[in-house]
Amino acid sequence: PLVVYALALCRLAGLVTIDEWSERWRLAAVERLDDKVGSAGWYVRAWLTCAWCFGIPLSIVATPIIWYHWDNPWLFVPALIGAFAQVIGMTSTTGR
Repeated sequence: PLVVYALALCRLAGLVTIDEWSERWRLAAVERLDDKVGSAGWYVRAWLTCAWCFGIPLSIVATPIIWYHWDNPWLFVPALIGAFAQVIGMTSTTGR
């Protein structure tokens, strides 16, 4: 289950920070934020445009949820879908 949840969180971070479908929303949000170094807007801007950075708050929120409900099918099945999608994306550029 840990690998499934880790892959699902990786996919979710990619959906928010990298994927084309979220680009318009992400860029609109980033344009409205203050870019002064150290400001709240600067941190949020980093979180919305960097999968590594977004992983920190995402993990902070997800860890207690997963800890207490890891075996709940309502959480595990969507995580399994995300994990499969992440593996498919990671291997899509390799030879068949």
